[in-house]
Amino acid sequence: MKIGDKVWIKDENHRVYVDDEGQRYNAPIYRKKFVERYIAGETRVSWLLTNSKEVNEWHLKHAKKIKKNDAHRIIFTSEDQIDRHCWAIQNHYRIADLVRGCEDFYKLKKIEEILK
Repeated sequence: MKIGDKVWIKDENHRVYVDDEGQRYNAPIYRKKFVERYIAGETRVSWLLTNSKEVNEWHLKHAKKIKKNDAHRIIFTSEDQIDRHCWAIQNHYRIADLVRGCEDFYKLKKIEEILK
């Protein structure tokens, strides 16, 4: 990543309850929590993010190195990365239930090999 690049970060305070078709939801739409930012500068340990490519009115410091417990602070560099992340978040419970109900030795051994 370099200065001027467009990135997306997850902003827990950005809550959208209406999708693009006008459908209303009772809870915030997870995909809409990702907001577009631009890299305006950097320090030794942080990226300085701004909301506009042209006007650098404010900067948000965002750590370059993400610790294991700070997975929510990942910087995404493409819409495809966000889509894959959202798919994983929306489907991991369903997949875990399928694994929990599986009693086939070979399938479970393959899953174990994949996850190692």
